[in-house]
Amino acid sequence: EAFIKSPLIGVFNAENLLAAYATLRSIGIETKPMFDAWSRFTGVPGRLELVPNNRGLTVLVDYAHTETSLRAVLETLKQNKQRISIVFGATGDRDTTKRPKMGRVVDELADIVVLTDDDTYTEPSERIIGMVHSGINRPLGDTFQIIPNREEAISWALRKAQTGDIVLLAGKGCETVQMTNKWPIPWSDRGIAEKLLG
Repeated sequence: EAFIKSPLIGVFNAENLLAAYATLRSIGIETKPMFDAWSRFTGVPGRLELVPNNRGLTVLVDYAHTETSLRAVLETLKQNKQRISIVFGATGDRDTTKRPKMGRVVDELADIVVLTDDDTYTEPSERIIGMVHSGINRPLGDTFQIIPNREEAISWALRKAQTGDIVLLAGKGCETVQMTNKWPIPWSDRGIAEKLLG
């Protein structure tokens, strides 16, 4: 009997490891080198990437930016039975039909929702946010905020978070720029979170 030990988070990562195990064993790769490598592999930057902190929070950065990917990540995190806050937005100049769907998913699965800018490109922020907002069926208040400035949105979510909470920064993963209406600006969800967590 063998056990795969891995620091990766989520059922989908477990399924990926099992699929890799089956594939590699079928071509004759020995078990020990696989298990040794996987026990040290901390994941792909921007995919449920943990931001270490001393506040007792699970702060994660992830690329999820569609209805399907947001659902997958949030359903994985809900298995931990912890309160979940999400900071997210939709991309400008892209598929507009997904925006209300994204809003519905986070409304259904997250305890606290902070709607913010992602990459706006040439599209007005208010239009993008308004379309996502149309899928969110809760009033503005303690469990729902609209804060277009992404750094302020992350700051609000982290200030409201309590020990044991999960705070998911979704959409940008490990991207290094944010595309605004005027020009790209240097950006890092992880870097902002690290700065705010001090």
